[in-house]
Amino acid sequence: MDLEASKLGILNSRPSNKQIKRFRDHSFGWLIEMLASSPRSTFMGCELNMNETALMKDGRASLIVKTNKDGILEPTAKNLPVMKFLQHMSGALQDRSKLICRKRRELRKK
Repeated sequence: MDLEASKLGILNSRPSNKQIKRFRDHSFGWLIEMLASSPRSTFMGCELNMNETALMKDGRASLIVKTNKDGILEPTAKNLPVMKFLQHMSGALQDRSKLICRKRRELRKK
């Protein structure tokens, strides 16, 4: 779902009641898909802090997103069956644990 913020009328203006209702009619998954598929420059300044977040549909991870170092939402995987989803999330957890340990060591050295 590739929607542009300018088409939705959310750039540089306060949203009208009609626009707010349009957003309320959609799900959290729709919002995340829209943010992840939009051009990066569209949402610069809209910083998010999300760990790996999976959107599930029909027993599959339809989309997995996370925030990169610049605070921009980026998709990491799509349409994963359950076992591959579990492997992906396990790997993400291990990576995050290594990063935390490395940061702790750096702080101790200071």
